Amino acid sequence: MYLFGFLVVFLMAFVILGISIVHTTGAYSGPYPTKAVKSGGKRLTMTPTVSVTPSPTPVVGSTYYLPYPGMLPDHFLYPVKMIRDWWKQAFTFNKISRTKLFLLYADKRINAARFLMEGNKASLGVSTATKAEKYLERAMNELSKSKEKNIEEWKILMSAAVKHEEMLKELADKVPVELRGEWAKAVEYAKRVKDSAFQKLQETK
Repeated sequence: MYLFGFLVVFLMAFVILGISIVHTTGAYSGPYPTKAVKSGGKRLTMTPTVSVTPSPTPVVGSTYYLPYPGMLPDHFLYPVKMIRDWWKQAFTFNKISRTKLFLLYADKRINAARFLMEGNKASLGVSTATKAEKYLERAMNELSKSKEKNIEEWKILMSAAVKHEEMLKELADKVPVELRGEWAKAVEYAKRVKDSAFQKLQETK
């Protein structure tokens, strides 16, 4: 009986989550429009400076686009979103598909970190940025397991790492002194992925 009740609550929460993020799946071109982001149960109106696209794999050679972050980590339904992410990860087995999935998670979280930092939630912003870069590294590790050359995927990964590093450096002045050590580690993650991807591309020439 208790298990049935738990499943009902979980399914309801999942449906609510789907409804809450459905508006973030549309495509955008050019600068962001002013948009309300769900944060801590409230709607924050912010105008970020990066562009978004629904695709986790932007076109190489153009500006690297980041997906809209949707629900932020301080929203009360965010744990349900994390369960959904874990579920997708657990049932994705192809190495290239896992690479793209981890890259999508990384891109969404680095963009979420921007919103949090600009919303004066530095502590949560720093931890979110760190998680973003760990996902970026996981994307690289998955791609490294593939026996194919995957040149285009490595180019995309390098472009993503460059964008992540750029954003982290842009936001560095918003990081409190006591959190700068953790922020520096996030920058290192991005730099390591960028350098590794560059080296891999050099080897495939």
